[in-house]
Formats: sequence, structure tokens, C-alpha cells
Amino acid sequence: MKQNALQAKDNFVRFNPEKFEFSENGRYIRFKEGVLSYEEFCRISNEYGERVEMLGHGIKLSGLRLDTFRRSPKCVKCGAVGTRFHLELGSVNDMSPHFNLYGRDAEGKELMFTKDHILPKSKGGRDSLENMQTMCTVCNCEKGNKIEGEE
Repeated sequence: MKQNALQAKDNFVRFNPEKFEFSENGRYIRFKEGVLSYEEFCRISNEYGERVEMLGHGIKLSGLRLDTFRRSPKCVKCGAVGTRFHLELGSVNDMSPHFNLYGRDAEGKELMFTKDHILPKSKGGRDSLENMQTMCTVCNCEKGNKIEGEE
């Protein structure tokens, strides 16, 4: 019998509990030892450059998304602040771990942060650091492809 993706993720974590856990939203498989504070992440990425070896994997420390977070960990809309990076896998088939930025909202619920195009790609915006800003996923979903001030 073939497993669906959710069952496969659940089994992966269940059979490797000393190394992995689920993110609070259940979307990512998280390395238990792969947590860095925002400050530690910035220091390591400044010291080691684009990649670092961590937990047996070559981990990317730069790129448009991570550079946006390094510039500012604060959501431009609600003001929530990303305080820690978790090393995560998107799925059991995804064996390329990556860092995601997280913080907490006013009620203490975990928030994931994203890069947002200030001028949306659908409206001619480019993939450049100058056109990126940090947003929590809640605010980014609310914004959609609107331009600030647009209704």
C-alpha cells in the first residue's frame, strides 16, 4: 500500500525522534539540533560565507530570501520579529535542508517569515534585494499581489 505524503512525513519523524520533530504548523520536518538565534545565524553567515557544513549537510547561508532576512528580521506590516532560524526539510524526499526564520505573534503562536516582493512580480517587480522586504506569512498572505496603499 502506497503512503501519502503526510503519512510518510509522520513515519519519518516517528522513526527518527532523536533527530527530528515537526514544526508547529506541521509543514516542515525540523532538525532538533538545527536551531540558531538570529544573531548566531548572522555571525555564522558573515564568518563562513555562502555555505556551511552542519549536521552532515552542506547548508546554504545566502540567497535572496536569507539576505532579505539578514537585512531585517522584522515584518514590515505587523512588526513581529523573527528571532530564530530552524534547519528544516520540506518533505521526506527533500534531502536538501534549508533555514527558515521564525518568531512568535502577540499570543505566543509560532510565525514563519517570508520574503515579499514590494512591487509584485505579477506587476513587473523584479527578484532583487531592493524589491524585497520581510513579512510574516500571515501578513504576506493578506497582502497578496497588492502594492502598498492599494485596495
